[in-house]
Amino acid sequence: MELEFRHLRLVRAIVDTGSLSAAATALGMTQPSATEALGRAERLAGGRLFHRGAAGAAATRLGELVATHALTVLEALERFDSTAAAYRAPDSMPTIRFGCTPGAHAASLSLISMRVVSASVDVRIGVDGSSWLDLLADRRIDAALIVEFPGAEYPVPPGVQRVVVAVEPLFVGLPAGHRCAERAEVDLAELAGETYCMIRSPRPDLAVHLIGACRRAGYTPRISDLEFAETLPMVQRGRGVLVMMASSRPPAGLSIVPLARAPLRMRTSLYWQTDGPLRPGDVHRLWTELVTNQRATVDERPAYRAWRDRHPEWRATPPRPVESYDPCA
Repeated sequence: MELEFRHLRLVRAIVDTGSLSAAATALGMTQPSATEALGRAERLAGGRLFHRGAAGAAATRLGELVATHALTVLEALERFDSTAAAYRAPDSMPTIRFGCTPGAHAASLSLISMRVVSASVDVRIGVDGSSWLDLLADRRIDAALIVEFPGAEYPVPPGVQRVVVAVEPLFVGLPAGHRCAERAEVDLAELAGETYCMIRSPRPDLAVHLIGACRRAGYTPRISDLEFAETLPMVQRGRGVLVMMASSRPPAGLSIVPLARAPLRMRTSLYWQTDGPLRPGDVHRLWTELVTNQRATVDERPAYRAWRDRHPEWRATPPRPVESYDPCA
């Protein structure tokens, strides 16, 4: 098998983002080039790596195997690149290294960064935000765009700064035909009898946040901890519900419904090395572009846009760069 690094990065990005189109955007590729690269990777691997459909891309068993080993290989390559940086010629073009957790902002970070930073950009996506902050503290990356949940916020490492990009509500994905699927909003207490399907993660931050919110609503949620490829099909078959980002596009067979009084929320923050290659002007321009992108995304999502219009008291993005932010203050 002679898979190249670009193939491994593409496979990881598809697994992390859930679709070929989102992976292409995250990697700064066109859709045709990503499709061609995936086809090449599957020929080299000797079989299909993903089942692709309207709901996105789900890894096959071979795909899961390749993705697991890709993570190991790419982390080793990253360590090599970090070590080799000390020996490169001083006049070579710098590369700004970003770590990013999956989300709407992750898909556009590559293009935004290339517009505002006078350097080449390397954006990598992984689900564990704490790992990105460890790499940032060790100077193995230069910045990180990370999603966090209340009660599980990460401490800012020494020598690192943070600005909040957005604090957004989380919605719920309900199967077509669910009694609440056509509602403008649903109360969290009304979902007490449901099974919450959650993607298995190195850190249960979202699950902890969900459990706390459900207990305040009067019940302890039943949670099914699943592999990525299992989660969406379970909900589509009516065997559970799914906590989703408000900016998500509704997959086939699902309705995205806001939760009354927004008991679940997430914060997206930009972290960077204070004495790293990102200058204060770079950070401010990058933050401004990310905020602008967030507002544009809301306009493109009917359920999110309608919720925002009903709740003008919720201002998802801060008016200026700040380290912490309450959207309703």
